[in-house]
Amino acid sequence: MTVPENTLAENYKMTELGSLPEEWQVVRLGEVAEITSGGSAPQGERYFLNGKNPFVRVQHLDIDGDYVRRWDLITDEAVEHYRLKKFPAGTIVFPKSGAAIRLEKRAILPVDAYIVSHLCAVLPKTSEVDRWFLFYSLRVKRLAEGKAEGYPVLNLSEIRDVLIPLPPLPEQRAIAHVLRTVQRSKEATERVIAALKELKKSLMRHLFTYGPVPIDQADQVPLQDTEIGSIPAHWRVVRLGEVFEIGHRGKRQPLDSDVPFIPMALIPEDSLHIQSWEIRKPSQVRSGVLIREGDLLFAKITPCL
Repeated sequence: MTVPENTLAENYKMTELGSLPEEWQVVRLGEVAEITSGGSAPQGERYFLNGKNPFVRVQHLDIDGDYVRRWDLITDEAVEHYRLKKFPAGTIVFPKSGAAIRLEKRAILPVDAYIVSHLCAVLPKTSEVDRWFLFYSLRVKRLAEGKAEGYPVLNLSEIRDVLIPLPPLPEQRAIAHVLRTVQRSKEATERVIAALKELKKSLMRHLFTYGPVPIDQADQVPLQDTEIGSIPAHWRVVRLGEVFEIGHRGKRQPLDSDVPFIPMALIPEDSLHIQSWEIRKPSQVRSGVLIREGDLLFAKITPCL
């Protein structure tokens, strides 16, 4: 839809990317960055044994992180045999072929590294573009949209033609600074959450081994060896079916109104409580288990993803 010129905010202009500040430009990615790709992946154990050169594959890119955080190590022989090109730290990389392009991963190399041919490499070629601004500009670009099913490919030529906004350099740096600050805060929060999960696991191991006693008194608890490991001597081991009813609660009654329905995909991974469900009509509920508040649910098959 075309926006009438007189509806634009003051000091804004209409561009191929929509309404932008007047001092911003719209450029093709190839105008401000060198676009290339990696080489063939070494084949054979000898090219990895005692290797010291980082080699990045598609699977080494995370969806949410800014940096590549893991890689293979290859030998100098592999580099020479496959004529691999080394990319400097700071290179922006993302998948350009295969189903992985639909994940729209973007990452920056934290070290000098070699990369697989399925990855595109982007290097700023002018001082007028900030590397981090360029990275976040590509983060919001959906390059895989419209690609056919099967084995989708992003050609280097079409990547070079991708349009991006280009503010004055100080604004680029200010925008990138804000986004990097948010990302670092997010990662710090994730580290705290991960540490709390590990603490919870440790506490559960302690409680189900020694019972509810302080850690410094664990050595005073008499233990017994059982089929499930060491437990307090006064505990018993029972089968789940001895203390829980598994499955249906009696005979299923016909439904005469809409009911809450919980598909397996809505069973949360990190929460004790069901937080959402679907409402279905009786004709839509052909199978299932009638549950009540307080019942324990867990998935017993792998969902189709």
